[in-house]
Amino acid sequence: MEVHYITDENYAEAYDAIRDILYLYDDMVTSYARFGHNLEVGKFDAFRYLSAVLDEPLGYTFGIDLDLIHKGSAIALLCHLSDYWDEFEGKEIGKSGITKRIKNYLDSGLFDCVELAKKAAIAAYRNETEMRNSLEQVYHNYVIGYYQTRLNDGITSRSSKSR
Repeated sequence: MEVHYITDENYAEAYDAIRDILYLYDDMVTSYARFGHNLEVGKFDAFRYLSAVLDEPLGYTFGIDLDLIHKGSAIALLCHLSDYWDEFEGKEIGKSGITKRIKNYLDSGLFDCVELAKKAAIAAYRNETEMRNSLEQVYHNYVIGYYQTRLNDGITSRSSKSR
């Protein structure tokens, strides 16, 4: 498990990840207004971007929202854990497949930059009720919080231009 660096050679892949994350956020809001079963997590590698680091050339910016990438990657992985509970009632969670890989990333500290998501992931390996409660916090703070920030930024920007 290596840290992924977003560089001038691969930054376009990060833009694709952001598109997938925004589509996931939209799916969450329009389909369930929360986490739900079989949400569209996209094709990006959420493991790769969970703790990605920007490596921008001096004097240049890629314009990449690293916070969105970290939180969106965590949400995509939490969707897999939520689906696992929906489909298998949590039996043998963390023993094989993607739930084992998520557990390894969790144990390695790669969820540390997304504290609420880390809490929800830990809960997923304990019991469903604790996980579902934590997922509600993640949804409201990360997804709804993202849209609220964008809306507030737009209102602030617009009102400062009209002066």
